Amino acid sequence: MAVELLSLIAGIIYGYLKTGKEDRTLLFKRGFLLGIAVAVIIAGLVLISGISSMLIFVSSSIMIVLSIVLLTVMFIAGTFIGDWLEANLKSSPKV
Repeated sequence: MAVELLSLIAGIIYGYLKTGKEDRTLLFKRGFLLGIAVAVIIAGLVLISGISSMLIFVSSSIMIVLSIVLLTVMFIAGTFIGDWLEANLKSSPKV
């Protein structure tokens, strides 16, 4: 739960500090590709370590991808909040 909260907070900070709207589709694609890359690396390490169960290989790969996709979605949700804060707090009222 703490990692998801950190991902959300990082998204809020990113959305607030980066001016303009973020390309959320690109953020999701990059997060998904990162998930696949990390899953392949960790699953490869599991295979190298001598654990020969294909079930462990496949299930760990799927869970890693799903976990990183969840963190990416939390980050993107944070960018929505950050953009909203940016629009409401940085806009100076004209007198």
